Amino acid sequence: MIKIEKIKNIKEISNNYIENNEKIKEFILKEKWENLCENVYKKLYNEVFLDYFKGEIIYLKVLNSSSKHYVYTNKNIILEKIKSEVDFEISDIKINLY
Repeated sequence: MIKIEKIKNIKEISNNYIENNEKIKEFILKEKWENLCENVYKKLYNEVFLDYFKGEIIYLKVLNSSSKHYVYTNKNIILEKIKSEVDFEISDIKINLY
């Protein structure tokens, strides 16, 4: 006997697809990051970029040390803002200086 799992609506299908696809998560995060920097963290707009997303961790590319320090000291606040914008789990932010 084959057990068929019913998907009830479009939102469940999209949430399931997003949960299983890292590239989609990264794309969503890049869009949200740009909006967040434009509207909330104007200081970071041209200095901090989302490099990639892997395994519930956001990796940021930072262009100068003052921005790195700002992101590091406000990491929990930034993380909570991003979590409120997306429907999937994010556990940490890692910062790379370029």
